[in-house]
Amino acid sequence: MFSQNRQAGAPRAFRRFFIRVFALSVAVLSLGLGRAAADQPVGKFLKVFIATDQATYHVGQPIKVQVTLQNISATDVVVRSYGPWYLVDLTITDQNGVALASPGRMGFKYLGGTFDIDAGQSRLLSWQNDTWTSLSWWGYDVHLPGTYTIVAYARAAGRYPTTDTHFTGDQSQPTGALLPDPNPAPSNSVLIQVVP
Repeated sequence: MFSQNRQAGAPRAFRRFFIRVFALSVAVLSLGLGRAAADQPVGKFLKVFIATDQATYHVGQPIKVQVTLQNISATDVVVRSYGPWYLVDLTITDQNGVALASPGRMGFKYLGGTFDIDAGQSRLLSWQNDTWTSLSWWGYDVHLPGTYTIVAYARAAGRYPTTDTHFTGDQSQPTGALLPDPNPAPSNSVLIQVVP
């Protein structure tokens, strides 16, 4: 009788051992996949830093942001001379985490030509010699009192030799397409208050 129970227990013990080994393998594999997903490059070319000209605004007062692009790649990046509202996307959320709607960016965007950002360097963006750009250029109208969070994402980055250009009409363009960064990194977040 003892030997029958021992033999019957052997398959159970083997099953328990097999289940534990299988569970451990799945856990290790999950950790490996999670690490691989976390190691995916975020924002391969450009990172954005933003600031606002004030922390508190009154309803109707223009809210202005300053945008800096940093080249986080190992090569020089050539960027078209667009207005800041075409080089970065802004997301604005209210105190409940609800994203504000934007009817769209302003139409006029291109200054002509390009500018270079060397590897590891930064460039403060400007429009008509002003480094502060109103949120209205991104199509936003923050007209209700509340607390808002602003985050930016680089829209486009180009990896071109800085001397490699061709001419299209009267505009100098970098060769190749200026493609969106497929996985842009979010900027720092800026918190603002709008009061009556």
